[in-house]
Amino acid sequence: NHFFELPLLPQEKKKMSGPRRYFVLVGNSGVGKSYLLNALQPTKVFEAREDFGSVTTEVEQAEYEGVTYLNIPGLLEADPTNIARNKRELDLAMLRRNGEYRMGFVFGLGNGGRVDAKDITAYKEFCRGYAQSPEQLPVILNNAPPAMAGKLEQAQAYLRPLGITAPTAVVAHDAPPEAIAATVRSVTEKLPWRGVSKVAEMNLDAMSEEVRKATVELQHARAAVERAQKESAALRQEVQQLQGQQSSHQQTIRSLQYQQQSAVDQHRREMDNYESKISRLERELGDARREAAAASSRPMLMPGHAMHVMGYGGPIGMMGGPFGGRVVMGGPFGPF
Repeated sequence: NHFFELPLLPQEKKKMSGPRRYFVLVGNSGVGKSYLLNALQPTKVFEAREDFGSVTTEVEQAEYEGVTYLNIPGLLEADPTNIARNKRELDLAMLRRNGEYRMGFVFGLGNGGRVDAKDITAYKEFCRGYAQSPEQLPVILNNAPPAMAGKLEQAQAYLRPLGITAPTAVVAHDAPPEAIAATVRSVTEKLPWRGVSKVAEMNLDAMSEEVRKATVELQHARAAVERAQKESAALRQEVQQLQGQQSSHQQTIRSLQYQQQSAVDQHRREMDNYESKISRLERELGDARREAAAASSRPMLMPGHAMHVMGYGGPIGMMGGPFGGRVVMGGPFGPF
C-alpha cells in the first residue's frame, strides 16, 4: 500500500504516541457531506452550500475532541476530468499511516425520497476498492422528506432489494444541526476504530460517462420543468381571470335572479288583487241574482186592477177594463 500524509495540525502533533483517529464521510459530489460534517462540529468549519452542488476539490481537515474530521471530494461528478483528482484525494484521505477510521457513506435523496442509482454504484465500488463490508460502512440517507425521517426499518427495507444491507440513518431535510449530529452518530459511533487498506482500483472513469449523460438529461429535465412552471403560472393566471369573470357572472346572475323574483312577487300581488276583485264581484253578482230572484217571485199587476200611488196630495188610480185602461188622477176635488 502507498501511504500519504497531510501536514499535521498542532493538536495532532501532541498526540503522536498512539494511532490517530479519523472520521470520514464518503459519497458522490453534491450529496451534502460537508453539510453533515459541519453539524458534528461546534462551529462551521467546511464550506457547504444549500443547492448540494460540488464544493470540495481537495482534502480538508479539522480536529474536534481528539478526532480529525476529513472532508473529501466526491467520487463521481459531471466533469470526467475531475475523476482522477478525486481518486487521488480519496487515497490521500483514506491511506494514512498509523490511522484508524470511522466512516459513513452519504446518499443524497432526490425528489420524493428516491435514491440515485449512481450512489448505489459508487457505494458498491468503494466497498470493493477499499475492502469494506456493509457492516463496516453504514449508509446515511441525506435530505430525506419529512414523511421518511426516522423510519429506519422502511429505509432498510427500501435499500435491501438494491443489494445494500448496511446500518442506515435518515437525515431529514432542514433538520437542525443537533438532530443531524445525533442521527449520524447513531450509526457511526457503534463502529470500531480500524485501519483501511486499498485492495483494488475503483472503476470510476466508466461511471463518469454515465454521470455526464445523466447530467445532460438532468439539464434537459430542468429546462422542461422550467417550461412547465411557466406554463403552469400562465394557466394559474388564466384560471384567476376566469374565476374573476365567473364571480362577475355570478353577481350578474344573482342580480337577475333578484329582479326576476321581484317581478314574480309583483305579479303575485297583482294576481291576489285581481282574485280579491273577482271574489267581490262574484259576491255582488250573487247578491244581484238573489234580489232578481226575489223580485221575480212577487205578484204582478194584472189589467183591470187599480194601483194607487201617492202623489201630490191625491191618489193616482188606474181604471181598466178588459181592453186596457186609463189613468185617473185625483185631487182633493175628485178625479179630473
